[in-house]
Amino acid sequence: MHSCNFRVEGNLEVTTDPNATAFRGGSITLTCRFIGEPFAIYWYKHNRTGAPDNTADIVVRYFNGQWLSSDKYPRYNITSDYSMVISDVQIEDEETYSCEVVLKDDASGKNNTDLTVIALANPLHPVVSGCIMTKPRECVYEVQGADTEIFALRCRVEQVRPAVSLSWTTRRDVEIETPTIPVTDPKDGLFNATRDLTVSRTEIENGESFVCQASGDSVNGTSKLVVTFKYPSEGGLSGGGKAGIVIFVLIVVAIGIGIGIGFFLWRRKEEEKKKEQEKDPEKEPLSPLQIEFEDLAKKINGYTRGPFLGWR
Repeated sequence: MHSCNFRVEGNLEVTTDPNATAFRGGSITLTCRFIGEPFAIYWYKHNRTGAPDNTADIVVRYFNGQWLSSDKYPRYNITSDYSMVISDVQIEDEETYSCEVVLKDDASGKNNTDLTVIALANPLHPVVSGCIMTKPRECVYEVQGADTEIFALRCRVEQVRPAVSLSWTTRRDVEIETPTIPVTDPKDGLFNATRDLTVSRTEIENGESFVCQASGDSVNGTSKLVVTFKYPSEGGLSGGGKAGIVIFVLIVVAIGIGIGIGFFLWRRKEEEKKKEQEKDPEKEPLSPLQIEFEDLAKKINGYTRGPFLGWR
């Protein structure tokens, strides 16, 4: 609930909510209450120095029975009770707004509302690089061979507003002192927060687990991520590395079996060929000289007598 903001500026009392909060992507209604019959209602958008200022834009208005919107602010609309609705709220909507009322009897008044926009984290909990989610708000970090005896875990929450604070604890809620990485004011209005934790293999082997905790409005108060570890005991190989080695060995064995079968079939064929030659020596290959004598013999056997010698 919001408290009421009373102000008499001119000779009319106008009531607004002094502060309002909206979530990025949602909608927000800013109220404007007064007593009397209005002739004109003006809603202004001010700069971050607050109202009033001379550079404020009129975003929506009611004038002599007509509800009017601005082409410059298509997401802003005025309702039948003179409230202003902002749809699809964005970071740039975080400003000061004021409602000015002019009654038909010329009485007038004005009051303002400060709007805060919250950009929630997505997911709504911290994230640790290289950690695979296994349960809601719990992940498993698989230690790789490239990880040295001491390595770092990085916890982060990104693209939020306002900024969050991060901390590391053990599973037993014992806070661990870690270096703070400064959060700078971003140009797009969204903040990134990171915090590193140094971990030793000895702690992992002893079954230790850690918790990264984020605190702030952009994580709905407090949000935690529990980090557990999978530590390969055989030469520091991960499950993926072991699977790769097994596949490689199976391929080598398959190739070896294929070569062995091929060699066996070739030997068997050579032995059968040798046995056939031993049974029928004539099937042994002829030398070039033998082939030439064979051709000459065939030509001699094919000769016949010519008519001039009385041969037929």
